[in-house]
Amino acid sequence: MKKTLIGLLALVMLGGMVPLAQAAPSVGVTVRVTITSALDITLVSGALIDFGTRDPGAEASVATTSTVIRNTGSGINETYKMYATSPSGWTAGATPAHNTYVLKAAFHGSQPAAGAFDTNTNTLGEGSGNELTASATVLTIDATQTGLSVPYNAERTIWYKFQPPATSSLSGAQDVTVTITAIGG
Repeated sequence: MKKTLIGLLALVMLGGMVPLAQAAPSVGVTVRVTITSALDITLVSGALIDFGTRDPGAEASVATTSTVIRNTGSGINETYKMYATSPSGWTAGATPAHNTYVLKAAFHGSQPAAGAFDTNTNTLGEGSGNELTASATVLTIDATQTGLSVPYNAERTIWYKFQPPATSSLSGAQDVTVTITAIGG
């Protein structure tokens, strides 16, 4: 019994001398999250821009009201692009012709003069394959307001200039739809 007790005591003492696993003072863990971005635009005002009654061949005029849009995406900057969709029988173009109207659009803080719109950088094309994408020089009057890299929750004002067709086989009210699309950036 005495030998067993001494053997157990020696085993306990020896066990106490065996080094134990030591804990580090700190460890690092990587947590990775992939955020999806959602692009979104809210129409604040100006869903209908009414140019009133116009005769074929009339001079171009700037709308007295504008469209205001807001970046309501998931917090990323947005760039906007635009195109026109015509009523059946009409088409958008760079110069007025038979059943061809000219519609220009530009981001600007206040109503611009008619001469401020540029033919190359403000004329909306027909259909989604002919859209204009905003830049520092496209879809703007003087770059004081653009549709380029618009911050989250920021608003932009769009002004329109319309010139009716030189001649038209259509009469009565005609609705042209302007599609504004947000892209990243």
